[in-house]
Amino acid sequence: MRVITPGTVTDEALLEERRDNFLLCIAAGRSGYGLAWVDLTSGRFLLSEAATPEALASELARLQPAETLVAEDVAWPRFVTELPGLRKRGPWHFDGDTATRQLCRFFGTRDLSGFGCEGLPLAVAAAGALLGYVEETQKSALPHLSGLAIENASMKASGPATRSHIGSPCRNKRKPEPSNRPCRLP
Repeated sequence: MRVITPGTVTDEALLEERRDNFLLCIAAGRSGYGLAWVDLTSGRFLLSEAATPEALASELARLQPAETLVAEDVAWPRFVTELPGLRKRGPWHFDGDTATRQLCRFFGTRDLSGFGCEGLPLAVAAAGALLGYVEETQKSALPHLSGLAIENASMKASGPATRSHIGSPCRNKRKPEPSNRPCRLP
């Protein structure tokens, strides 16, 4: 049975017009924060990292997620704990190695280099936790999630209409070729 949560709503009658319905996941680490977000209505799956709490606060204000996933074992700043639709998950969901394997399995790749995210370990950890949650709640195939995109500074500066129109310049336009080899960890 499919579970409907604020970030997994796809029925247009229940969505606000002209507003993205982001399901966001944040992973915390020594070097900052990894962010991964998805809009299940469009299939956009994006990644980014924020080095400071201030940069994270700025990203949260820009994205305005409908639902946010975080690890339950992290002392989050108040601006995170007061987010609407906050869900705390076990820390094992945010393991980087597990996330890499899970993303490789889902996209049918042996590694994530084709997506350009090998230098973003916290974002990859967030993406793996996010994908796990989406699979757990949706209980169905997700063919419209066909790749990962890295959102860079120039994309962040543009408005949502521009971003959806031009797409991410870093997006892997084709799905990497499937491989029978096991997923290689970075």
